[in-house]
Amino acid sequence: LMGPTGHRIMPQYRPHPPVGPLMLQDHGDPVRFRNIWYRPLGEYDRG
Repeated sequence: LMGPTGHRIMPQYRPHPPVGPLMLQDHGDPVRFRNIWYRPLGEYDRG
């Protein structure tokens, strides 16, 4: 998880909580999101 970056500049890592919001990008353009499903990962998914 890198977050916003500048041109040719690597951001400094900041720890984040294990659970956070789901965020979708639109880059300022009008968009529509449909039928998006998400679920927490279980032990099986973590591999």
